[in-house]
Amino acid sequence: MPLEPPNVHYTIKLWLDDQRIPTKPFIMNTLGNVCFAFFREYKDFPASGLIDVQMLPRNPPDQRVVLTVDGTALILKEFVQNLFWKTIVGFLSVLNKIPTEMDQLLQKPIRIQLSEKSKTLGM
Repeated sequence: MPLEPPNVHYTIKLWLDDQRIPTKPFIMNTLGNVCFAFFREYKDFPASGLIDVQMLPRNPPDQRVVLTVDGTALILKEFVQNLFWKTIVGFLSVLNKIPTEMDQLLQKPIRIQLSEKSKTLGM
């Protein structure tokens, strides 16, 4: 019996140090769930759209996580940026495709582009 493809809830592209990192479906779901758990706490966060997150270690502390939705920048407080950054880096540091220690990952630019797939797809 052939295996059914996993139900992917997000479309995600991931870059580390300007290099595209391939992601498996279960990684896409987990990374998407982590990101959206943070995003949904933001009171002005749009219900849908293309989300672009850039984590830039060389920027000032209050500008290290740049979040845009459909080209509109959203401002995150510094402690939220720090918490988001460390959560994502901690997650990425355990992936096989990223053989980099967490301390080194904190020094590299990371970009995540994601969108939530329509809940009506696949039904």
